[in-house]
Amino acid sequence: MSNGTGSRSRKAGAAGYARRARPRPKLNSGVEVEWVDSASTNGWLGNDKPKESPQRCWSMGYLIQQTKASIVLAQNKDEDGHTGQWITIPAQCVRRIRVVVRGNDGSD
Repeated sequence: MSNGTGSRSRKAGAAGYARRARPRPKLNSGVEVEWVDSASTNGWLGNDKPKESPQRCWSMGYLIQQTKASIVLAQNKDEDGHTGQWITIPAQCVRRIRVVVRGNDGSD
């Protein structure tokens, strides 16, 4: 697609290159999620500026659900497909999802 100057127009990412959308992992895949969590303190503080900053976190589990609002991981799964120990992570906190073990989405 020309932008009138003879060069192609595209959405630029880092270093001016177009960013490709990564495919979403299939449900039930084993994934590692890198995400950012809030930080807090305990007890009374002076009027100094807070020293804490959001914390980078990593969680591993089976991908149960992924929407525009959040992702849900289960830490445990039994041979019958029952899951437990779920964590819901807000989508805006997710920095990266890496597939560790490919699963199926239950459609086959």
